[in-house]
Amino acid sequence: MKTKLLVATVSLFYLNSANAEGLSPLEQLLNTKVTTVSKVEERAFDAAAAIHVITKEDIRRSGATSIPEILRLAPGVQVAQAGSGQWAISVRGFNSQYSNKLLVLIDGRSVYTTISSGVYWDVQDTLIEDIKQIEIIRGPGATLWGANAVNGVINIITEEAVNTQGGYTNAIIGNNEQIVSARYGGELTKNSKYRVYGKSLKRNQTEDLNGDEANDEWDMWRAGFRVDGNNTVDDLYTIQGDAYTGSENRQVILPTLTSPFTETRPEDEEVKGGNLLARWNRTFSDGSNVTIQSYLDYISRNLFYYNQQRFTYDADFQYNIRKLGRHQITVGAGYRLVSDDIQDNEFLTYTPSQRNDNLYSAFIQDKISIIDDKLALTVGSKFEHNNYTGFEHQPSARIAYTPTVNHTLWAAVAKAVRVPNRNMDNIDFRAAGTPGGYLKLVGNTDVKSEELIAYEAGYRAKLHKNFSFDIAAFYNSYDNLASNEFLNALTITAGNQNTGKTMGYEASVKWNTTKNLILAANYTNINMDIDSANTTFVTSTAKTPKNQFGISAYVNLPKNVQFNNHLYYNHKIQNGDIPSYYRWDSNIKWKVKDNFEVSIAGQNLNDAEHPEFTGFTYTNQSNIGRSVYLKLNYYF
Repeated sequence: MKTKLLVATVSLFYLNSANAEGLSPLEQLLNTKVTTVSKVEERAFDAAAAIHVITKEDIRRSGATSIPEILRLAPGVQVAQAGSGQWAISVRGFNSQYSNKLLVLIDGRSVYTTISSGVYWDVQDTLIEDIKQIEIIRGPGATLWGANAVNGVINIITEEAVNTQGGYTNAIIGNNEQIVSARYGGELTKNSKYRVYGKSLKRNQTEDLNGDEANDEWDMWRAGFRVDGNNTVDDLYTIQGDAYTGSENRQVILPTLTSPFTETRPEDEEVKGGNLLARWNRTFSDGSNVTIQSYLDYISRNLFYYNQQRFTYDADFQYNIRKLGRHQITVGAGYRLVSDDIQDNEFLTYTPSQRNDNLYSAFIQDKISIIDDKLALTVGSKFEHNNYTGFEHQPSARIAYTPTVNHTLWAAVAKAVRVPNRNMDNIDFRAAGTPGGYLKLVGNTDVKSEELIAYEAGYRAKLHKNFSFDIAAFYNSYDNLASNEFLNALTITAGNQNTGKTMGYEASVKWNTTKNLILAANYTNINMDIDSANTTFVTSTAKTPKNQFGISAYVNLPKNVQFNNHLYYNHKIQNGDIPSYYRWDSNIKWKVKDNFEVSIAGQNLNDAEHPEFTGFTYTNQSNIGRSVYLKLNYYF
């Protein structure tokens, strides 16, 4: 019965009512523009990639209060909450604490950390209402975005300042979280607009599997700004930045040399950081344009056994050459400096403790029109030089056939690499206590990049003015996958002894049944076959559910009331240590006045609590409980 249900449910999504131009919700979807696939604006429906767009209206009606929870809406994305402020998020498998094969961007700024290869999801935040859309590529995006864009790219795009003018404030009061935020937008000059915001967040602690307090409550404060302007119609610029600080409690489990070889103690982790980004775009009279972007990013995390500071400087140049006959060429170059400082302690040592890494990159891409407006071939490659493995190249070829405006067939083959990190290269880490001494994980400077060759194909169609579907299939072949190898009975080092293959598909449907009822669903299937040699830890194969689905129903009621529901299913992971579970999220939104809205929401309504993922490093596994909240939105 479950299998039939899984096969029957193929994705889910809601689109808002017709806009001022008279477009239906489905027509709005078909005309949604994206830039993540080719770094040039194009219609998402035409893209030669497995792309999904979470729109502003999707976010608003989801009832989600964090970016990780919003990502549950997308097919092919595994979102698993591991604690009050901890999530494991991946695309097409290999989920883990950091998910090293997923590249995440916020307004074009990479938030992927080179220390542990992944994303600190607890500090990735902004005003949820200011997110314009989230573009998700399932599959490699390394030809344009570079190393570590292996299994997917998530690009979180915020609104231009002109669309956030005036005042806004909200408050969320619930049993698990309390959030207060405010934003104000105005005019700096005749040709420039700005906004500023502030946000305070508090999340209560979860419980561990024994029902004891997990001591993982946390507080976070952040503020930011954005300025958009133009000197001329063809000369645009953006300046934006954020800063945050917070405290996260931890119930830390540390290795010892006496039975039971662990000790538990509460600790506080202090986190803070900030970023500043500037972007300039110039369109020339011949139709070509140039974009220059640069940003600074600072992160500090201070836990007694893990005290790190990381500074990133990045500069990128991109030139879209005007169409030359059948060719549309895009070229670019970039430089990134990552400087970090990690303090030594009795559990963790890096040699050297301070390190500077340089990344030089360039790319070229050519979109060739074979049949005007119907058949296009896109080829290109990224070329990079890094301090870990030296020179890397990551080519791809994509073809899209659009026989009519309502049908697109596409296929792609691409290479992508995941570059080693500081943990694999320089670490000396006490992983566990044993009767014979500490089991240690040490670095290996000869580690290679993980390599992927990916084959994909897909078809999307609008079969009726109120119904569309999208399906994508993939086959991935991995080489040099990271492994843990014994040097002796108590010492493990990093290696590349693992290989593997994954295959599967993702499907989604959108159906505007009536003006007041919209249904959507998504289904994901993945099969992983990883060959592990001399590995000591369970591979991430076991941390990926074979089947996932989501179903959503959006109902418009009289008196400006909306009733929104989401049902999610995740197959068991970790060999059954994380059982299969359903999750039902629901919310009611009432627009009392044009400038005032009240929402009541519940999450995990069908289950008092359940685990979604294994515990992170040195922490217990947590249960994720039921939550309810009241939200007030006020515009002025």
